[in-house]
Amino acid sequence: MQTGLFEASAKEKKDREKKIEKIETELEKLTAEIEEIKNNKIYENAFEWRFEFPEVLNESGDFVGFDVVIGNPPYIRQEELGEFKNHLQSNYKVFASGGDIFSYFYELSHKIIKDKGYFSFINNTFDKTTAGKTLREFVESNFKFERYIDFTDVVVFEEATTYPIILIAQKANHKSNFKFFKYNKSNFYNKELLNNDSIYIEVAQDKLNSSAWNFINSFEQNVLTKIQSHITIGEKYGKCFRGIITGLNEAFVTEKNLASYTVLKDVYDGKDLKKWTTPRPFKKMIVFESKSTSKIFGQISEDLAFEKIKENYPEIFNHLVPFKEKAKKRYDQGEFWWELRNCAYYDLFDKPKIIFPNLQNSNKFAFDDTGVYLNAPAVFLPSNDKSLLAILNSKVVWHFLKSVCVIRSGGYIEVKPQYFEQIPIPEIDTITKSKLTELADKVIQEKTIKQQVHITEIEKQIDQLVYGLYGLTEEEIRIVEGGEG
Repeated sequence: MQTGLFEASAKEKKDREKKIEKIETELEKLTAEIEEIKNNKIYENAFEWRFEFPEVLNESGDFVGFDVVIGNPPYIRQEELGEFKNHLQSNYKVFASGGDIFSYFYELSHKIIKDKGYFSFINNTFDKTTAGKTLREFVESNFKFERYIDFTDVVVFEEATTYPIILIAQKANHKSNFKFFKYNKSNFYNKELLNNDSIYIEVAQDKLNSSAWNFINSFEQNVLTKIQSHITIGEKYGKCFRGIITGLNEAFVTEKNLASYTVLKDVYDGKDLKKWTTPRPFKKMIVFESKSTSKIFGQISEDLAFEKIKENYPEIFNHLVPFKEKAKKRYDQGEFWWELRNCAYYDLFDKPKIIFPNLQNSNKFAFDDTGVYLNAPAVFLPSNDKSLLAILNSKVVWHFLKSVCVIRSGGYIEVKPQYFEQIPIPEIDTITKSKLTELADKVIQEKTIKQQVHITEIEKQIDQLVYGLYGLTEEEIRIVEGGEG
């Protein structure tokens, strides 16, 4: 008997039943896997794309990506990451030992955004930090910037010290100009500014240097490039050094009169330092070098060493003893609790040097040849070159430092050794060197008698000589001085 035109044959029915059975088996298996995932403690409170956002998968179930990722990563410093660091180092390209946790959110976001998708985060700035260099390189290479809004000069969160930025970018390899705006204290409460395109400046993304991002227009970038064309101060004069780390300043830095022992050193804190020259130091640092006790008395027990050295320095130890328990707990100590940590350059403090504070809101480089010590994080460069001092106190150097140093609240910049050593120093002919030295000596003399009018005039002469050394035009000088190009 003839079967219907579309009726399946026995073989076809059998094949179909096998397929249904296979699909049902696979479905049961997947259902079991899903239940296992849901019930597994490891995945408790976890976020699974396949369940929560099926839209990010294609018809084959493959992950395609989100159109937009927006976030505010947690503010967790790298010191608190502890045991997670090994995992982060093994799994993320942006890993840096000193990097903040938001770095990993950037990389993970890049993975889950589809091509041409958009990204926006609010997080602490990483435009100039040493630890942020790896992240800057990653972001430059993998995102096309759209807008960058800088809040580092204002207090956004009353309960926390933060330096926030908002970056809006697209997942794309090609680069173009983007819009940049920085809030300041006077306009912070005018949120409508963000909708006004005229307040933004155009910045070329391909001009950003991963060593430090500078959000300036192309002409300003060319001025900076011209300044940077010279060899660095580190290459020309060698490295600079931070002051002594005591680990307990309240014990080892004092204004008390503790007699006149050689272990009592005149010392400046960073906040004591001024431009060109400094007032007479009024504090002392107690400097028992590491293992100095053993050099005097030989290898003896701490208790016996303590009794002997206390006998030799009674006034000092009457002051130190109340801090004994705190001093014992600090990391920065020598062989015994009254000694400071190892330092290989004590002798350099006795030599002529250029000294400066870690935080500056204008050039604050001074000359010292009195053998004064510095308390960290103040810094010094061993040098008796006063022509260099003149260059360091010029507007050109301040313009450069603002471009590479991390900016802190209140407009202060953090002049760490790694930034200071990048300062470009031009070749100086003999005549100009002599003139700069003469002017530096003059301004130091005027500082001692507080003749500010004369000082201002001398500084103008120094600036003019320095502009010539860097070969700046009148238009470029206006940029350095803060005017319009």
